[in-house]
Amino acid sequence: MKKSHPLDYLILLRPTLLTPVWAFLFLGYFWSANLNYFGFTLNLPSRFWWIFLSYTLLMGGAYIINQITDKETDRINRKLFLIADDIISVKTALIYTVVVEAISFAIAIKLGRDYLIIWILSFLLALAYSVPPVKLKGKPIVDMLANAFGYGFLNFLAGWISVRTINSSAFAHSIPYILSVAGVYMSTTIPDIEGDRKAGEITSGVFFGPTVTAILAFFLILLALMAGFIAHDYFVVVVATLSLPFVASSIFNSEGLHVKLAYRVPGALVLLYLSLRFLPLLLLGLLTYFGQKLYYRWRFNLDYPSLTGR
Repeated sequence: MKKSHPLDYLILLRPTLLTPVWAFLFLGYFWSANLNYFGFTLNLPSRFWWIFLSYTLLMGGAYIINQITDKETDRINRKLFLIADDIISVKTALIYTVVVEAISFAIAIKLGRDYLIIWILSFLLALAYSVPPVKLKGKPIVDMLANAFGYGFLNFLAGWISVRTINSSAFAHSIPYILSVAGVYMSTTIPDIEGDRKAGEITSGVFFGPTVTAILAFFLILLALMAGFIAHDYFVVVVATLSLPFVASSIFNSEGLHVKLAYRVPGALVLLYLSLRFLPLLLLGLLTYFGQKLYYRWRFNLDYPSLTGR
Protein backbone atom coordinates (compact mmCIF):
# COMPACT_ATOMS: atom_id res chain seq x y z
CA MET A 1 0.00 0.00 0.00
CA LYS A 2 1.26 3.46 -0.93
CA LYS A 3 2.08 5.93 1.83
CA SER A 4 0.44 9.35 1.71
CA HIS A 5 2.28 12.33 0.27
CA PRO A 6 1.55 16.04 0.94
CA LEU A 7 0.36 16.48 -2.65
CA ASP A 8 -2.29 13.82 -2.05
CA TYR A 9 -4.15 16.24 0.19
CA LEU A 10 -4.40 18.78 -2.59
CA ILE A 11 -5.71 16.14 -5.00
CA LEU A 12 -8.14 14.92 -2.34
CA LEU A 13 -10.06 18.16 -2.89
CA ARG A 14 -10.85 16.86 -6.42
CA PRO A 15 -9.44 19.64 -8.65
CA THR A 16 -11.16 18.05 -11.66
CA LEU A 17 -14.55 18.65 -10.03
CA LEU A 18 -13.54 22.09 -8.80
CA THR A 19 -13.17 23.38 -12.36
CA PRO A 20 -16.97 23.32 -12.96
CA VAL A 21 -17.40 25.02 -9.58
CA TRP A 22 -15.09 27.78 -10.78
CA ALA A 23 -16.94 27.95 -14.10
CA PHE A 24 -20.28 28.65 -12.41
CA LEU A 25 -18.70 31.27 -10.18
CA PHE A 26 -17.39 33.05 -13.28
CA LEU A 27 -20.75 32.65 -15.04
CA GLY A 28 -22.54 34.23 -12.08
CA TYR A 29 -20.05 37.09 -12.15
CA PHE A 30 -20.39 37.43 -15.93
CA TRP A 31 -24.15 37.95 -15.86
CA SER A 32 -24.21 40.02 -12.69
CA ALA A 33 -21.60 42.41 -14.11
CA ASN A 34 -23.47 42.62 -17.45
CA LEU A 35 -20.34 41.85 -19.44
CA ASN A 36 -20.25 41.55 -23.22
CA TYR A 37 -19.86 38.14 -24.84
CA PHE A 38 -16.68 39.26 -26.57
CA GLY A 39 -13.79 40.81 -24.74
CA PHE A 40 -11.22 39.95 -22.10
CA THR A 41 -11.37 40.42 -18.36
CA LEU A 42 -8.08 40.43 -16.50
CA ASN A 43 -8.96 42.06 -13.18
CA LEU A 44 -11.84 40.97 -10.99
CA PRO A 45 -12.91 42.57 -7.69
CA SER A 46 -11.35 41.32 -4.46
CA ARG A 47 -14.80 40.26 -3.21
CA PHE A 48 -15.04 37.80 -6.09
CA TRP A 49 -11.71 36.23 -5.18
CA TRP A 50 -12.66 35.88 -1.50
CA ILE A 51 -15.88 34.16 -2.56
CA PHE A 52 -13.85 32.07 -4.99
CA LEU A 53 -11.53 30.91 -2.19
CA SER A 54 -14.33 30.24 0.29
CA TYR A 55 -16.53 28.34 -2.18
CA THR A 56 -13.59 26.34 -3.51
CA LEU A 57 -12.73 25.17 0.00
CA LEU A 58 -16.40 24.50 0.77
CA MET A 59 -16.83 22.26 -2.27
CA GLY A 60 -13.40 20.67 -1.87
CA GLY A 61 -14.42 19.59 1.63
CA ALA A 62 -17.74 18.34 0.27
CA TYR A 63 -15.89 16.19 -2.27
CA ILE A 64 -13.82 14.64 0.52
CA ILE A 65 -17.03 13.75 2.38
CA ASN A 66 -18.36 12.20 -0.80
CA GLN A 67 -15.22 10.08 -1.18
CA ILE A 68 -15.49 8.90 2.42
CA THR A 69 -19.10 7.79 2.06
CA ASP A 70 -18.48 6.31 -1.40
CA LYS A 71 -15.31 4.46 -0.45
CA GLU A 72 -16.65 1.05 -1.47
CA THR A 73 -18.25 2.31 -4.69
CA ASP A 74 -15.06 4.09 -5.72
CA ARG A 75 -13.03 0.96 -5.01
CA ILE A 76 -15.29 -1.07 -7.32
CA ASN A 77 -15.38 1.58 -10.07
CA ARG A 78 -11.62 2.18 -9.78
CA LYS A 79 -12.12 5.90 -10.31
CA LEU A 80 -10.51 7.26 -7.12
CA PHE A 81 -7.73 5.87 -4.99
CA LEU A 82 -6.65 7.98 -2.05
CA ILE A 83 -9.41 7.02 0.40
CA ALA A 84 -10.70 3.94 -1.46
CA ASP A 85 -7.26 2.31 -1.24
CA ASP A 86 -6.52 3.59 2.29
CA ILE A 87 -3.63 5.79 1.18
CA ILE A 88 -5.32 8.44 3.34
CA SER A 89 -7.32 7.05 6.25
CA VAL A 90 -10.93 8.01 6.82
CA LYS A 91 -10.02 9.54 10.19
CA THR A 92 -7.32 11.75 8.65
CA ALA A 93 -9.65 12.73 5.82
CA LEU A 94 -12.33 13.75 8.31
CA ILE A 95 -9.93 15.94 10.28
CA TYR A 96 -8.74 17.53 7.05
CA THR A 97 -12.35 18.20 6.02
CA VAL A 98 -13.13 19.95 9.30
CA VAL A 99 -10.11 22.22 8.88
CA VAL A 100 -10.95 23.06 5.26
CA GLU A 101 -14.61 23.77 5.99
CA ALA A 102 -13.75 25.86 9.06
CA ILE A 103 -11.51 28.14 6.99
CA SER A 104 -14.19 28.42 4.32
CA PHE A 105 -16.86 29.26 6.90
CA ALA A 106 -14.69 31.89 8.58
CA ILE A 107 -14.30 33.66 5.23
CA ALA A 108 -18.05 33.35 4.61
CA ILE A 109 -18.83 35.15 7.86
CA LYS A 110 -16.62 38.05 6.78
CA LEU A 111 -18.36 38.28 3.38
CA GLY A 112 -21.79 39.11 4.79
CA ARG A 113 -25.29 37.69 5.14
CA ASP A 114 -26.14 36.97 1.49
CA TYR A 115 -23.08 34.85 0.84
CA LEU A 116 -23.33 33.22 4.27
CA ILE A 117 -26.86 32.02 3.43
CA ILE A 118 -25.62 30.55 0.14
CA TRP A 119 -22.70 28.93 1.99
CA ILE A 120 -24.98 27.32 4.59
CA LEU A 121 -27.43 26.03 1.96
CA SER A 122 -24.56 24.65 -0.13
CA PHE A 123 -22.98 22.95 2.89
CA LEU A 124 -26.26 21.36 4.00
CA LEU A 125 -26.97 20.17 0.46
CA ALA A 126 -23.48 18.65 0.24
CA LEU A 127 -24.05 16.73 3.46
CA ALA A 128 -27.51 15.59 2.38
CA TYR A 129 -26.11 14.47 -0.97
CA SER A 130 -23.41 12.21 0.45
CA VAL A 131 -24.16 11.25 4.04
CA PRO A 132 -26.60 8.48 5.11
CA PRO A 133 -29.41 8.10 5.91
CA VAL A 134 -30.45 10.93 3.59
CA LYS A 135 -27.78 10.38 0.91
CA LEU A 136 -29.52 12.02 -2.05
CA LYS A 137 -26.86 10.55 -4.33
CA GLY A 138 -28.51 7.15 -3.98
CA LYS A 139 -32.03 8.35 -4.82
CA PRO A 140 -33.05 8.52 -8.50
CA ILE A 141 -34.23 11.90 -9.84
CA VAL A 142 -33.42 13.48 -6.47
CA ASP A 143 -29.69 13.02 -7.19
CA MET A 144 -30.14 14.92 -10.44
CA LEU A 145 -32.15 17.70 -8.78
CA ALA A 146 -29.55 18.09 -6.03
CA ASN A 147 -26.76 18.56 -8.59
CA ALA A 148 -28.83 20.93 -10.72
CA PHE A 149 -29.79 23.07 -7.72
CA GLY A 150 -26.33 22.98 -6.19
CA TYR A 151 -24.30 23.94 -9.27
CA GLY A 152 -26.79 25.68 -11.55
CA PHE A 153 -28.38 27.75 -8.79
CA LEU A 154 -26.39 28.07 -5.54
CA ASN A 155 -22.97 27.96 -7.20
CA PHE A 156 -24.15 30.45 -9.84
CA LEU A 157 -25.58 32.80 -7.19
CA ALA A 158 -22.31 32.71 -5.25
CA GLY A 159 -20.64 34.27 -8.29
CA TRP A 160 -23.55 36.65 -8.86
CA ILE A 161 -23.39 38.29 -5.42
CA SER A 162 -19.74 39.15 -5.89
CA VAL A 163 -21.09 42.10 -7.92
CA ARG A 164 -24.63 42.84 -6.74
CA THR A 165 -27.47 41.49 -4.62
CA ILE A 166 -29.76 38.69 -5.76
CA ASN A 167 -32.76 39.83 -7.82
CA SER A 168 -35.25 38.43 -10.31
CA SER A 169 -32.67 38.61 -13.08
CA ALA A 170 -30.38 36.27 -11.13
CA PHE A 171 -33.13 33.65 -10.91
CA ALA A 172 -34.00 34.01 -14.61
CA HIS A 173 -30.39 33.58 -15.71
CA SER A 174 -29.89 30.52 -13.50
CA ILE A 175 -32.66 28.45 -15.15
CA PRO A 176 -30.71 27.45 -18.31
CA TYR A 177 -27.79 26.40 -16.11
CA ILE A 178 -29.99 24.37 -13.78
CA LEU A 179 -31.31 22.44 -16.80
CA SER A 180 -27.84 22.09 -18.31
CA VAL A 181 -26.38 20.62 -15.12
CA ALA A 182 -29.32 18.23 -14.84
CA GLY A 183 -28.71 16.94 -18.36
CA VAL A 184 -24.95 16.59 -18.00
CA TYR A 185 -25.33 14.88 -14.61
CA MET A 186 -27.64 12.24 -16.09
CA SER A 187 -24.97 11.37 -18.63
CA THR A 188 -22.31 11.09 -15.92
CA THR A 189 -24.27 8.37 -14.11
CA ILE A 190 -24.15 5.99 -17.09
CA PRO A 191 -20.50 4.82 -16.89
CA ASP A 192 -20.89 4.03 -13.17
CA ILE A 193 -24.10 2.00 -13.46
CA GLU A 194 -22.44 -1.39 -12.92
CA GLY A 195 -20.33 -0.29 -9.96
CA ASP A 196 -23.18 1.66 -8.34
CA ARG A 197 -25.51 -1.33 -8.70
CA LYS A 198 -22.98 -3.65 -7.05
CA ALA A 199 -22.57 -1.17 -4.18
CA GLY A 200 -26.35 -0.89 -3.72
CA GLU A 201 -26.51 2.72 -4.98
CA ILE A 202 -29.78 3.38 -6.85
CA THR A 203 -28.69 6.42 -8.86
CA SER A 204 -30.73 7.79 -11.75
CA GLY A 205 -28.51 5.81 -14.11
CA VAL A 206 -29.14 2.55 -12.26
CA PHE A 207 -32.88 3.24 -11.94
CA PHE A 208 -33.55 4.16 -15.58
CA GLY A 209 -30.84 2.17 -17.32
CA PRO A 210 -28.37 3.59 -19.85
CA THR A 211 -30.72 4.19 -22.78
CA VAL A 212 -33.52 5.98 -20.92
CA THR A 213 -30.97 7.96 -18.91
CA ALA A 214 -29.34 9.15 -22.14
CA ILE A 215 -32.75 10.10 -23.57
CA LEU A 216 -33.55 12.14 -20.45
CA ALA A 217 -30.15 13.82 -20.69
CA PHE A 218 -30.88 14.77 -24.32
CA PHE A 219 -34.24 16.36 -23.50
CA LEU A 220 -32.82 18.24 -20.51
CA ILE A 221 -30.08 19.75 -22.69
CA LEU A 222 -32.75 20.59 -25.28
CA LEU A 223 -34.78 22.35 -22.59
CA ALA A 224 -31.65 24.23 -21.53
CA LEU A 225 -31.25 25.41 -25.13
CA MET A 226 -34.84 26.70 -25.21
CA ALA A 227 -34.48 28.32 -21.78
CA GLY A 228 -31.33 30.02 -23.07
CA PHE A 229 -33.32 31.60 -25.90
CA ILE A 230 -35.96 32.85 -23.46
CA ALA A 231 -33.31 34.29 -21.11
CA HIS A 232 -31.34 35.75 -24.06
CA ASP A 233 -28.39 33.63 -22.93
CA TYR A 234 -26.89 32.78 -26.30
CA PHE A 235 -23.83 31.27 -24.66
CA VAL A 236 -26.00 28.42 -23.34
CA VAL A 237 -27.74 28.20 -26.72
CA VAL A 238 -24.45 27.68 -28.55
CA VAL A 239 -23.05 25.19 -26.03
CA ALA A 240 -26.29 23.17 -25.94
CA THR A 241 -26.55 23.13 -29.74
CA LEU A 242 -22.99 21.86 -30.14
CA SER A 243 -23.45 19.29 -27.35
CA LEU A 244 -26.74 17.75 -28.47
CA PRO A 245 -25.24 15.54 -31.22
CA PHE A 246 -22.87 13.95 -28.70
CA VAL A 247 -25.70 13.41 -26.19
CA ALA A 248 -27.88 11.93 -28.94
CA SER A 249 -25.07 9.55 -29.90
CA SER A 250 -24.95 8.21 -26.34
CA ILE A 251 -28.58 7.08 -26.67
CA PHE A 252 -27.55 4.48 -29.23
CA ASN A 253 -24.05 3.84 -27.86
CA SER A 254 -24.13 3.76 -24.07
CA GLU A 255 -20.60 2.46 -23.61
CA GLY A 256 -17.11 3.81 -24.16
CA LEU A 257 -16.27 7.04 -25.88
CA HIS A 258 -19.81 8.02 -26.91
CA VAL A 259 -21.18 8.42 -23.41
CA LYS A 260 -17.98 10.06 -22.15
CA LEU A 261 -18.19 12.73 -24.84
CA ALA A 262 -21.86 13.29 -23.95
CA TYR A 263 -20.90 14.75 -20.59
CA ARG A 264 -17.36 15.96 -21.27
CA VAL A 265 -18.02 18.03 -24.40
CA PRO A 266 -20.50 20.45 -22.72
CA GLY A 267 -18.12 21.07 -19.84
CA ALA A 268 -15.15 21.47 -22.17
CA LEU A 269 -17.01 24.02 -24.30
CA VAL A 270 -18.03 26.05 -21.24
CA LEU A 271 -14.50 26.08 -19.86
CA LEU A 272 -13.02 26.91 -23.25
CA TYR A 273 -15.15 30.01 -23.64
CA LEU A 274 -14.75 31.20 -20.04
CA SER A 275 -11.01 30.62 -20.16
CA LEU A 276 -10.75 32.82 -23.24
CA ARG A 277 -13.02 35.42 -21.64
CA PHE A 278 -11.27 35.42 -18.24
CA LEU A 279 -7.49 35.06 -18.32
CA PRO A 280 -7.24 34.12 -14.59
CA LEU A 281 -9.48 31.10 -15.21
CA LEU A 282 -7.32 30.08 -18.18
CA LEU A 283 -4.24 30.10 -15.98
CA LEU A 284 -6.03 28.16 -13.23
CA GLY A 285 -7.35 25.65 -15.74
CA LEU A 286 -3.96 25.02 -17.32
CA LEU A 287 -2.31 24.66 -13.91
CA THR A 288 -5.02 22.24 -12.75
CA TYR A 289 -4.95 20.14 -15.91
CA PHE A 290 -1.21 19.76 -16.38
CA GLY A 291 -0.54 19.60 -12.65
CA GLN A 292 -2.86 16.62 -12.35
CA LYS A 293 -1.37 15.05 -15.47
CA LEU A 294 2.03 15.04 -13.79
CA TYR A 295 0.62 13.94 -10.43
CA TYR A 296 -1.35 10.93 -11.71
CA ARG A 297 1.51 9.82 -13.95
CA TRP A 298 3.90 10.02 -10.99
CA ARG A 299 1.64 8.51 -8.31
CA PHE A 300 -0.46 5.97 -10.21
CA ASN A 301 1.06 5.72 -13.71
CA LEU A 302 -2.22 6.94 -15.21
CA ASP A 303 -3.00 9.31 -18.06
CA TYR A 304 -5.47 11.51 -16.21
CA PRO A 305 -7.28 13.81 -16.71
CA SER A 306 -8.16 12.91 -20.29
CA LEU A 307 -11.05 13.77 -22.59
CA THR A 308 -11.44 10.15 -23.69
CA GLY A 309 -10.00 8.24 -20.71
CA ARG A 310 -11.69 6.97 -17.57
